Amino acid sequence: MENPSLESSHYLAAVDIGNSSIQLGLFTRSSLQKMASPPVAGKHVPLALRYFFPNELEKVASFLSENLSEREAIFWAIGSVAPDTLLLFQSWLSANRPNDSLVVVDHHLVPLKTEVSPIERVGIDRLLATYAVTLKKSPASPAIVVDSGTALTIEAISAESIFLGGAILPGLRLSAEALGRGTAHLPLLPTNFSQKPPVIGTNTELAIQSGLYHQAIGSAKEVVLAIAQNWKSEGYTGPIEIYFAGGNGAFLSDSLADTLPKHFLCHHCETLVLQGLLFTLGLTPRATS
Repeated sequence: MENPSLESSHYLAAVDIGNSSIQLGLFTRSSLQKMASPPVAGKHVPLALRYFFPNELEKVASFLSENLSEREAIFWAIGSVAPDTLLLFQSWLSANRPNDSLVVVDHHLVPLKTEVSPIERVGIDRLLATYAVTLKKSPASPAIVVDSGTALTIEAISAESIFLGGAILPGLRLSAEALGRGTAHLPLLPTNFSQKPPVIGTNTELAIQSGLYHQAIGSAKEVVLAIAQNWKSEGYTGPIEIYFAGGNGAFLSDSLADTLPKHFLCHHCETLVLQGLLFTLGLTPRATS
């Protein structure tokens, strides 16, 4: 695949390749416009959105056929923290979409001001999510990104839109795997919470769910409050925006929104990393009514 041409492609596919899953958002050229500053307000919703496991790339073809003609060229923008999966994805594109164009976004392409070093060791998903928030947040407020995937990452962004750093913790799936594989009798449980588990689990499964849930909520809240306290010690007492992303971002947002002080403004953005890819390419979704 040579000479990526964003301008000549009717469709754009933004792809976030994580350690355990792949998020793919499909956009039409007509739904995008050149970057405004700040980005034009909109719902940032792709034409279609789907998640895949790395071992089911054959399902990507079905996803594409459901949403466009095989003759339509696609420009692929990819961010990846999993090198082996990226190679598999690139090989699949070469074999199945030879007329498409591709760019892999790395830290060199993300125009993010940062105090983190060395920047090349920071996951591209962290950089893209953070960059998206620097363009979405109020220019007068600092912000925090809480991304709940394989790892739970929490990023601090200054009011001046500088990425300051953050914290990295095991995510829900890793914590569940540690219990399931590191003990003789505890089961490995799914971690897609549809509702809050009871605090006091009346069986082993419910006890594990309670522990996983409250560990994630408690650790995220503790880090968020500590970051806010750090800013308070520096003299800032205004509003703080929090952007939740990742596979468990919705439940974290819902769970924390009611427990944090009122000056925390919570937003759930499922496609935050994909938005970072769009913004890095100089694009933003058009405003919607």
